[in-house]
Amino acid sequence: MRATARKRKEPQERAREILTKASPAAARLLAETIQGEEGSLKEKIDCAKEVLNRVYGRSGKPLAPPQDLRVEVALPEELEEDAQ
Repeated sequence: MRATARKRKEPQERAREILTKASPAAARLLAETIQGEEGSLKEKIDCAKEVLNRVYGRSGKPLAPPQDLRVEVALPEELEEDAQ
């Protein structure tokens, strides 16, 4: 074996290089979809979620509500009787 022979890259490493090179175009497409007039609201929301997840990371647990948050539920009379 020659000393100058190149080591063959693993498929996963090659895929990472390809995706790394494509990432600026992907980021532009997400931003354009969010801001553009084309695309459904669902597509825009999905793009916005992906941008936020990439920038801030996916949160494993939800954010805690504020300490002073109070929720009241008003039931119709029929349901209130059943709830007691």
